[in-house]
Amino acid sequence: MLDRVGTLNHSNVLLNEYQRIQSRIVETQTQISSGKVGDTYADVDNRAGVLSAAKSKTARTETLLASAKEVETKLGLQDVQLQNLADLSDQLREAISNAVATGRAETLMESARGIYKSAASILNSEVDGVYIYGGTRTDTPPVNAKTLDELEAAPLLSDVFENTQIPQTQTVEEGVTMETGMLASDLGTGLFQMLRDIAAMNLGPDGPFGSTLNAAQKTFLEGQMAQVQTVSRELNTYAAVNGTRYNQIEDVIARHEDTSTELKKLVGDIEDTDLAAAITKLNQDQAAQQAAARIIANLQENSLLNFLR
Repeated sequence: MLDRVGTLNHSNVLLNEYQRIQSRIVETQTQISSGKVGDTYADVDNRAGVLSAAKSKTARTETLLASAKEVETKLGLQDVQLQNLADLSDQLREAISNAVATGRAETLMESARGIYKSAASILNSEVDGVYIYGGTRTDTPPVNAKTLDELEAAPLLSDVFENTQIPQTQTVEEGVTMETGMLASDLGTGLFQMLRDIAAMNLGPDGPFGSTLNAAQKTFLEGQMAQVQTVSRELNTYAAVNGTRYNQIEDVIARHEDTSTELKKLVGDIEDTDLAAAITKLNQDQAAQQAAARIIANLQENSLLNFLR
């Protein structure tokens, strides 16, 4: 009985199938090594539109999340600085109170100069080269008087402020902007006016402040005691506004993070490789490839030429 012999057609069919299996193996190995179904939208078939939209939304969400976190950092810094300004007003109140209580004011001007210098430094704070209390004018220090003497010498108190009257804003959600900055003139006017008045009294006909308060100085400082309480309340009000904004931005960040997580999961469900399924498919294709190789080898051994020799 003559064994079945292989024909050219049989060989071509098996070779083509072997090549298809080999292509599938290469594709599956690439998916396993990269962790992705493919590197083009065509590789995800009819979900390409969903994947494209999800990736676009993810990128936008990440941009807004980064912006919101910048705002959070800025508001956190302002919270500390507003508290520091309030502390400076308390220091001024204490210095005035001690002078009135003891009838001595020889250290009052030294305290006032130090308080002004610290307050001006706070209001001239920068973040990444941007003056945060300058309004929309971010490249110029919002307070131009570096010392209490310069403050007292200014024709008008308003002359020492370089900020605009438009606070800084930043987009934190789609179509939503938030005021992120406060104005140096708003924060500093009350405190600076008090310090300016104290400096003017010291240089005026009833000055200077010394080891013994005269009647005019005592009356003046008693009036300042009431004024410094007003300044403290104003600064605490600004701090409360900043605190409210900080709470709002924390909520915004939480929403962006939740959205980003869901979108990344959606993208992953579409384009990430199911490793278990891919490994199973690879094993099956490798087994099929080995079987095809054996059959091809057998056909070559059973070629009609071998029987005609």
